[in-house]
Amino acid sequence: MAVTANGWPLKDTGLATFVAPNGHVTSVASRDLAILFAYLVYRWDTELEPVTACYGNRTRAEQRKVNPASMDSNHISATAIDVNGAKHPYEHTAGSAWTSGFSPAGLAKLREILAATGVLQTGLDFTHGYRDAMHVQVRESLSDRYSRPVSAADVAAAADRVGDWAANVQTAVGVTADRIMGPGTKQAVRAFQAEHGLTVDGIWGPASQAAADKGSSPTPAPTPTPTLTGDAATLAKGGITANQQNIVDAAGKVGIPLAVAAAFVEQESHGANVYGHDAGGAMSGAGAVTQANYKTFLQMVRAGHTSNGVGPLQITYPGYFEPVTDEVAGLWQPLNNLVFGLRIIKSSLGGNYSDTALDTAGQRYNSGRADGAPDYGKAIVAKVHRWRQLLGDLDPVTPTPPKVTATWHADTGQDLNAWLSDADVAKTQRILGVTPDKLAGPDTVNALEAKAGVKPDGWLDPKGSLTIKKVQARFIQQLGVHLAIDGVIGKDTAAAWHAYLVSGKFTNLAHQSLNVTPFPYPRGTAYAVNDGTDHTKSGVAVKDRAAIKHIQTRLRALGHHIAVDGRYGPATRSAVITEQRKHHINADGQVGFNTWAALGL
Repeated sequence: MAVTANGWPLKDTGLATFVAPNGHVTSVASRDLAILFAYLVYRWDTELEPVTACYGNRTRAEQRKVNPASMDSNHISATAIDVNGAKHPYEHTAGSAWTSGFSPAGLAKLREILAATGVLQTGLDFTHGYRDAMHVQVRESLSDRYSRPVSAADVAAAADRVGDWAANVQTAVGVTADRIMGPGTKQAVRAFQAEHGLTVDGIWGPASQAAADKGSSPTPAPTPTPTLTGDAATLAKGGITANQQNIVDAAGKVGIPLAVAAAFVEQESHGANVYGHDAGGAMSGAGAVTQANYKTFLQMVRAGHTSNGVGPLQITYPGYFEPVTDEVAGLWQPLNNLVFGLRIIKSSLGGNYSDTALDTAGQRYNSGRADGAPDYGKAIVAKVHRWRQLLGDLDPVTPTPPKVTATWHADTGQDLNAWLSDADVAKTQRILGVTPDKLAGPDTVNALEAKAGVKPDGWLDPKGSLTIKKVQARFIQQLGVHLAIDGVIGKDTAAAWHAYLVSGKFTNLAHQSLNVTPFPYPRGTAYAVNDGTDHTKSGVAVKDRAAIKHIQTRLRALGHHIAVDGRYGPATRSAVITEQRKHHINADGQVGFNTWAALGL
């Protein structure tokens, strides 16, 4: 059976339709796709830009007239639409002057809408041929990790979820709940917003939903505010506005001074369980964190969006959101969020609560680097001093000496127990296949050396261990942290060790190259063919050409016959796509944070 690029069969009969905001009747393969594409176009029209053109299915003959070279187009299977083609052109027809027509903020909004469907993608992410800015289609694979085509069952599940949302909106505004967002629904939403004194923009957001909820259910009795006592009451008096008891409980559970916990929480959120406001970040400014919207947040991060702060401690480090472990999946709950964040902070401090250590830990928590956010570090130090006075908390200000264990006496050189928490030692031992007794003795060191491809001798050279160098190189590659590959465990390595235990396992250390460097740009930036946006580094700027030559040299070493010219062109993009597919990551042809790590650069 003939299929198009995304694996769906050709179809030009028995189609379903929806009406676009400009009044155009658009045909697609099924009612489920009509629900999904209508949702996409509605949000495009109200949140991104007015929709003035929208086209769907084409027959073979029609496609041949549009582009004879693209006869596997998903328009022929009625699983794609083109929106506002005059503003967002096809790359091939525009030549070297091509741009997508999207601003960075506009492209981020489009990706947010697509991520909400879970099964649609933009033509800017084509894994073959030219990019098509106007084009949206059923994804060519369901997941960046598992390359199987999106099925009708996948689309049906997505349509059930999106359709429930649409039906809720339509019921609230008093129109037939047919689950397909169209001009009639938009008109009714605007009338509803005008009636309730809201901004009349057609966007069904938190304010519109709140007005609908208020009108459809009796006003609940106010929930009694619990009486706060002890340290929780002191936190409230000192300016922590929410989750005071959770902060007290989390600090006790982690074993970190309450003054330190309060300082970081005050700096991040004053205790509120909300999303951050980083421009372009996933769920930016979305308000309260809930179990439902946190699932959407995780989907958006995995679809390539920049992470945003989550919860009372505004967890943002990308590595903490992959893979989805039970611990990470529960970060929408304030107590879990606080425990998770405080463990990171405690690991950075290493038992040292001096002003210098607090400053460094604060900068690292905010930026990922010990010297990346000086103002943040100073603010943390000042807040810790204030909270110590409020709480009467006599925190230790000198480093805690390394633990001494009488259970074993063999000289292992560097002592993992002196730097890692008991929990991190035990987790490392489980990964290495030794008894998780929390004592990193010779058996643990031998297993770590074997994992690194080093002859086991149960000893980590205090002057610099090759095993630890390989561990540090892995941290740099996977987490993008800034570490010296010196083979010596310190606070920076210990903090990265904890982060890595959350985000992955000690795999392939034996083949880990020590010649690795962190990805040089913030997450969300990539080396790619120029698309006219600020996030692509194509070699137009001379400063980027050395890094692109580095990428090209690596690709040549992997067997790709491309020029090493410092210019990111179609040949480099094609080679990158091949390698991305080998590593089961999003095959977008761009070298960003994940692809840089996967290539071992």
